[in-house]
Amino acid sequence: MEINDLIQDYLCDKDEGLKSLVTFFLNLVMQYESEQQAGAKRYERTMDRVGRRNGNKPRTLRTKQGTLTLSKPEFRERSFETALFEK
Repeated sequence: MEINDLIQDYLCDKDEGLKSLVTFFLNLVMQYESEQQAGAKRYERTMDRVGRRNGNKPRTLRTKQGTLTLSKPEFRERSFETALFEK
């Protein structure tokens, strides 16, 4: 989703727009965490890589804005740890 789409959603419907914005941000947080844990960005080949991505898994999170459906990254060799969810 593009930032302009998020702005337009917010201007049309503040509640749904805010929900979209929070979902977008939290997905970015998990993407960043997965890059840190893997030791490389997606599709990047480095000697420091310690994990390989295995797609995403939908995960729901209840917030003040309502229930959000996030895309939780998955690894092949290890489990993905995030500050957003408890185990």
